[in-house]
Formats: sequence, C-alpha cells, structure tokens
Amino acid sequence: MARMLERFRLRRLAFGTCLAALVVGVSAAPAAAVPASADRPQTQSVYDAQWPLRGANVQRVWTTTKGQGIRVAVIDSGVDASHPDLVGRVTGGGDFANGASGDGTQDVVAPEGHGTEVASLIAGTGKNFDGDGLLGLAPEAKILAYGVYEDGQPDPSAVAKAVRAAVADGAQIILTPSSSVMARPAVLAAVRDALESDAVVVSGVDGGAGSTAGTTTGPAVMTRRIELPGVVTVAAVDRNGKVWSAPEPGTRVALAAPGVDVLAASTDDRYWAGSDSSFAASWVAGAAALVRAAHPGWTAVQTIEKLIDTARPSGTGCTDDCGYGVVDPLKAVSDTTKPAAKTNPLLSATGPRQETATRSVRTAVDPERIMFFVVSAAAALMLYVAVTTVFIRRQRSPGD
Repeated sequence: MARMLERFRLRRLAFGTCLAALVVGVSAAPAAAVPASADRPQTQSVYDAQWPLRGANVQRVWTTTKGQGIRVAVIDSGVDASHPDLVGRVTGGGDFANGASGDGTQDVVAPEGHGTEVASLIAGTGKNFDGDGLLGLAPEAKILAYGVYEDGQPDPSAVAKAVRAAVADGAQIILTPSSSVMARPAVLAAVRDALESDAVVVSGVDGGAGSTAGTTTGPAVMTRRIELPGVVTVAAVDRNGKVWSAPEPGTRVALAAPGVDVLAASTDDRYWAGSDSSFAASWVAGAAALVRAAHPGWTAVQTIEKLIDTARPSGTGCTDDCGYGVVDPLKAVSDTTKPAAKTNPLLSATGPRQETATRSVRTAVDPERIMFFVVSAAAALMLYVAVTTVFIRRQRSPGD
C-alpha cells in the first residue's frame, strides 16, 4: 500500500522539556510540557503532535465513552503487545501466514511496525513515559491481533482466515488490510460472513503515493474496479480536509478520516510520523468502537449509518474521493437518535454521492457555490432595478 513515513525516536519527557518538530510535512512547534489534568491528560508537546485528536475534541467524546468493552480485530503484520502504550490492551488471535508474528502479538514489519501503528491509533493508552505516551481514539477498546504478512505483504488467503477467526473471537469491529488485498474472492466471502455476524468491517483504500484528488496516476494505482460491498472503505485526508492520495480508479470510498502526518506508536518504544490510508481506517475503526460502546444495543448496520449521517461534508480538496464526508467522532457519539437502517447502506448499488443528494442531513452544494449563486442573484436584482428605473423615467413627460 502507498505510504510515506519518517521515523524519529521520542526520548523520555519531563516537565520543562519539549518535543522536536515532526517531519514529513508536519512542523509542530515544540511546546513546554504541562502538568497532567482532567482537561489535558497528556503533556502538551505529545498531545499537540496528535492533531487528529485535538481536531476531534476527544476530551468531550471521552466524557461519554472511551470504547470500553469493544473488541477491535487488527488484521495486519501483528501487534507489538509489549509496547508501553499497548500493554494490557492486546490479545493474540493467531498468525495465519508463516507464523512469524507468533500468536499475532509480535510485529513482523521492521523497523516501524505497521500493525502496531494502526493498533495504537485505535487503543493507545498513553502510558509510555509515565503517562506521556500516545493515545488512541478509543483507548479502552480491546485489540485482537492477527498476523497475515508473508514476504512483507498481506497474504490474501491468510486475511480470509483471519477475518473468520476474528468473527469466531467475537470482534465487533474488524480492521483489514487495504482495498486491493480485500478484492479477492476468498476474502470477500469471509467478509460477507463477518457482515452477517454483525461486525463492522473497515479498510483503507489504495492510491498513488502523493497523488491528488481526481488523478489516476501513481506507482500504486491499478486499473481494475475495486468493489467491497458492505465494507467501510476509508480515504486519508490532511488537517485541512484535503485528500492525500486519490483512490484507485473505480474504487468506491465510504468515508474519509485523518491519515496525513499522523503520529503513531511503533516497536521498541519508538514513534513514527507519516501518511497512510490505514491510519485513516484506524480512525474510523476507533470511531465505530466509540459508537458501539456508547450504544451497546445498536447493530453494526446502525453504527455504520450513524457514522455516515454525522460525517462532515468534505473540503474542496476531497470531492468524490471522500464518499459521504469526513468522519466526526464527537457528533457520532453525541447524536443519540437511533438509526432506522435495517440493511447496510454500503451494500447499495448507488455510490455515496448519489445517495447523499437524498439525505436531509447533507447538502450537495458546497459553500462557495452557494455564495456564487447569492452574489449572482443580488447582481441580477440590482441590474433589473436600475434598468426599470431608467425605463420609467424615460416614459414620464417633462411636466410630470
């Protein structure tokens, strides 16, 4: 999958120290650490480096839920269960490839550890460095780790077996590898069973590294159409809502989420800052865990419907590449209206943009276009008044 990463070693933090500015397009200025509190449990330097959390106003989200009791399956390169930010949150589900990850609790991707990264963005506890580590969106969720990597890449047959194992292990959310791996008959069959078992299945979308919205070129771009019925496919956006990498041509995108210049935990107490659609998928998986924890009686279908209905309209740099919009965890958790959906909206034959036009909670016209129409209408009205006034004056006699 297309991804860009830059590693840096995060040294032990203490009050009065600061975090060096992140690289790979992010330049977070160092800030002095502040005492932990109910309002800000992290030191300011680490917390401020996690821009997706700050932008989502997670402190308000966490007054309702932190994802307690929800099982999230991470089907990837394995998860380093010994990382301080993940200790106590990871359970091994097994390795279905060559066994290199043991029971799934060892990460076979060196040196950054891909499965560890995505797991930390879901359930990182922030316990590293005496409580100054990295937090996930749903820090009290449980990670079920499954290894599926063979020769540095996810093996489709192993992915299919892991999906079925995750269902048997009671996973309510299943985070899978990227869309190109998922579009295999064996995997799709396993996913159908998972959907029927009331699991939310989430996957990042592949694209050309560094490509922009609307383009169809790049080293990872493929020509075949990617259809993953029922799967919450996710595109990565930056802090301005601009899509990072255009999806493969024909790929249907359900939602978008933060996935650019994101800080994630890695192996050996390290952290990486980088861009990856899997990071965005992790964010959506975490949001789904929060919704299911806040509303334990809701089904997977209702959870997906709520994420769609509360998604923010995408920015001008996103357009059709962001599906229904950018996921909003706070709105998704705060909106307690129970969705009426009985069937998965992502099984529909129409794409998100077609359905969006019929949803009262969304608008198909962006603010710039609305402003254009308003200004044009006002100008037309002024011109009409001016012409009418001149016409009336010419019709009046001098005596009048």
